Amino acid sequence: MIPKRLNKEQFVNQFKNPKGDNIIKTPVGELKINPQYAFSHLRRVKNGKLENRKFLNGGILPTLLNPLFVTKNAERTLFFYKPFTNENGKIINLVSVEVSDGNILNYKTSYHGSHNRVMNMIKND
Repeated sequence: MIPKRLNKEQFVNQFKNPKGDNIIKTPVGELKINPQYAFSHLRRVKNGKLENRKFLNGGILPTLLNPLFVTKNAERTLFFYKPFTNENGKIINLVSVEVSDGNILNYKTSYHGSHNRVMNMIKND
């Protein structure tokens, strides 16, 4: 079951530094994440349309700390994947995207991936 949606205070307080950058240890290395950015990024306007992905926010940290798998594309972007279910039993494919900056990963975004998108990650397309 996907962890419950968190309000901003609950979300940022999962991290040692709720107001700035944090370094967390993932299975593939250290990752820098700013919880203020991560929270606000889940609800933004893209192409004139509001995207609301806040229902995913309770699952971001579990996905980064304990993904089912991590893949890397040709541009060296990492995709952390962890499946959850919602209250109706529907699968939620939580994907978090990280970009390498030398020896550290930087959090970029999280989204609910379609079946095709997840299959392409596995095939590394």
